[in-house]
Amino acid sequence: MGAGSFGGKNPLEDFRADDQFRDFLLTLRAESEASGRPMDLVINGDFIEFLQVPAVPAAQYDPSRIYPEEAFRSTRESDCVLRTDLVIAGHPAVFEALAAFLSGNPRRTVTIVKGNHDLPLHWPGVQERIRQAVGATGPRAPLLTFSARFFYQDGVYVEHGNQYGDPLNFLEGFEDPEDPQRPGHLRVPIGSRFVVEFYNHIEYEKWWVDAVKPISALIAYGLALETGFALKALGILLTALPGMLFQPYVARGPQATSLEMLRRGEAEEVLRSWEKDPAFQRVLNRSLDGVLRDLSPFPAAPTGKRAILREAWLRLQMLLRPQAAFLERGRDISRRFSDGLAQEARHIMQEQGFPVIVFGHTHDARWDEFPEGTYLNSGTWTWWRDFSKVDRETWKRLFEHPEEFYTPHPLTYVRVDYRSDGSPDPQLCDWNAVQAAGPRYGLHD
Repeated sequence: MGAGSFGGKNPLEDFRADDQFRDFLLTLRAESEASGRPMDLVINGDFIEFLQVPAVPAAQYDPSRIYPEEAFRSTRESDCVLRTDLVIAGHPAVFEALAAFLSGNPRRTVTIVKGNHDLPLHWPGVQERIRQAVGATGPRAPLLTFSARFFYQDGVYVEHGNQYGDPLNFLEGFEDPEDPQRPGHLRVPIGSRFVVEFYNHIEYEKWWVDAVKPISALIAYGLALETGFALKALGILLTALPGMLFQPYVARGPQATSLEMLRRGEAEEVLRSWEKDPAFQRVLNRSLDGVLRDLSPFPAAPTGKRAILREAWLRLQMLLRPQAAFLERGRDISRRFSDGLAQEARHIMQEQGFPVIVFGHTHDARWDEFPEGTYLNSGTWTWWRDFSKVDRETWKRLFEHPEEFYTPHPLTYVRVDYRSDGSPDPQLCDWNAVQAAGPRYGLHD
């Protein structure tokens, strides 16, 4: 949630399902009251989009104003409290529903797990504002919990997922993100800087861009369809890289000059050379492809004869048909993002013995049954579609006519009940479908 939609005047607001979320919680409350059963609601990361909310007092906020980057950068507690106040004011139905859901008898609790977009949940002042908004103070305080990284209860492990295999959103010391070099500030991952410096500008033209996950896939798709857009995005990403991380790209020979130019913000000059000089284009394409592969989630070398041959074929296509090759590279990155997190969940099951693991982060709702247990991804309640399988014409329409794609989307969540033997019984559900088909509607194929 951002600062609110204000009738569409705030293009940085991605959450538009306030009424549905209220109805969802009120339905759960009614079920709990009727059955006398307790419930635990876990909000699994990225609850608040602090990176797209300016640090201004709520009374002074103008949703139609384009605020400077400085208004989004600060991670000081006082600025994060201002952002929290804006979000609460912009989404009253959500916070009123959370307040109505909380109960001591039957016991209904809420746990908010921190994600990479809402690191300021670390601050006590931010937590206190949310407590006040949902009435979780005094005797009701134990009904609301803030988790630094994960939730575990009765065989179910829940974590956002950004700490696994995602070099742009991983953060060392995620549980305690305060910056020892800058007291009173938080450390943030590279991807957060990209949101402030790119998404917060481009969403005024392309409202859908931050729904394409991960960042490297968005850039790959852009290189297949709108090169200038992609080069600008990559330049900002390279600028956000710490110097030591950028060194491997600097050392790659003739193409290093163009990458350094992108890093200096000279994307237009690089684009002109790319358009006029076929030799320059071929060299740069190879370099860009290497950067995207290195900075993508779960960047592993292909194994197995088929995968190795496919990678060789794709690199050849980068010379012969670069647009098609970048489109396919974007698909690979998107698939690896989702599949890699599922495999990471399986590894945790093998090591820790958790029968059910729930992640978020990828926005890709899914349900996998492994011999070791069940993995579910809860997806997202913001706009999202799976573009990893669509053709170039569909991508082109998205870039040119995004309004055609703003259609109702699934509002997915994970529900876990318990069998008579006490073992967890998870389901992946869609709230839109639940309203039509009943509370046990699942999305498993």
